Amino acid sequence: MRIRIAVVAALLGSGTGLWLSSTYAAEAQPIKAQHGLAVFLNKVVVTHPEVLAASKAVRAAEFRARGASRPVYNPSATLSGETAEEDTYTAGLELPIDLWGKRAAHSSVGEQRLLAAEARLELIRQQVANELLAALTVYQANRDQAQVAQDAEQKLREFSAIAQRRYVAGDIGQVDLDLARLAHAEAIKLSADAAAGLQEAQANLALIARQRHAKWPELPEVLPDPGSTTLPGTHLISTLPQVKLAWLELQTAEADIAVARKEARADPTFGVEAGREGEENLIGLSLSIPLFVRDPMTDEIDAAQADAEAASVSAEDISNQAGLRVEAAQRRYLMNYDAWQRWSEAAGDALNRGLDRLNRLLESGDIDAGFYLLQLQQRLDAKSAGAELKGNAWQAWGDWLAATAQFQQWLDGTLPAAHFTEMK
Repeated sequence: MRIRIAVVAALLGSGTGLWLSSTYAAEAQPIKAQHGLAVFLNKVVVTHPEVLAASKAVRAAEFRARGASRPVYNPSATLSGETAEEDTYTAGLELPIDLWGKRAAHSSVGEQRLLAAEARLELIRQQVANELLAALTVYQANRDQAQVAQDAEQKLREFSAIAQRRYVAGDIGQVDLDLARLAHAEAIKLSADAAAGLQEAQANLALIARQRHAKWPELPEVLPDPGSTTLPGTHLISTLPQVKLAWLELQTAEADIAVARKEARADPTFGVEAGREGEENLIGLSLSIPLFVRDPMTDEIDAAQADAEAASVSAEDISNQAGLRVEAAQRRYLMNYDAWQRWSEAAGDALNRGLDRLNRLLESGDIDAGFYLLQLQQRLDAKSAGAELKGNAWQAWGDWLAATAQFQQWLDGTLPAAHFTEMK
């Protein structure tokens, strides 16, 4: 949001010095989040309901995988009796035999689905972390802009008071006094708008974090140094949670084909029976084989193959999108990082320099109201642009962390500056 007052604008305070004092270092700094920020983000991610639900889903997948690894068939007991001239009583056991390896096929599917559930948990962790960092970035950008608007309102309040004193002294006319008052009135409105934007950003942050904080953690003052290396290889893309999940879903679909094929093959059932008929002992053996005549179960195989083909197309597409997203995020951060550095070098101490002198010149009548307002507006535009550039750079950094799934490495301090790629 750009704080601008139609004909006038104002600002200038000590806050700018904080931004400029640590804009960037001469040498590449380790890419690591501040301790307080890392603790907060880790705690929110671990306790977030979506992450907890995904963790429970992994637990459920573990039980299903364990169940899928058990034997496919259980034995069945038979009892029969007949009363006639000679009473007949028999007892027997029947057991289908897994002749085609259905147990191994089901076990493979269970293992693949467990791996997919774990990959989905990691993806949800990354998504929650990225959403949280994005909301925190927007909140801090709105907070900076709100501070800009507050400073503008204060400066224009002082300007209006000076104009009132000069009007009473007869040094300026009614037109100049009205101009000062109108500028102050507009600054009040813009300050209220900025405060409302800050409250909205804070509410959104609290909603994503599922908690309220009197004071949210600060983003580091130093923007992460992108370093300069070569483009990441395909190994980086293949480790991304969404890519891993897509390929695991493909492997699961392929395992489902094996299950469908084995389910279309009949397993024989063997039985043994013993009993008595009158005074005679009975022993019998039985063999039964299902006949897939009316339903050859080929439709299930065709459906599983179609699912696998769809999963293959999706996995390829997700991998390609991930690579493009990484490249775009790298370019965007490098562009914003460079813009922030150049703004800092160009602005320097000029934002804070000369304000007291301007006030004295205005008070003494050496400069008119229009020139004073122009100077304030230039400083306000520069300060607001700096806040916007800083916010854009942090948002771009969050986008890069999201695209490369390096969020946890950044929090842990295990992400070297050289890992970031300079795009040329």
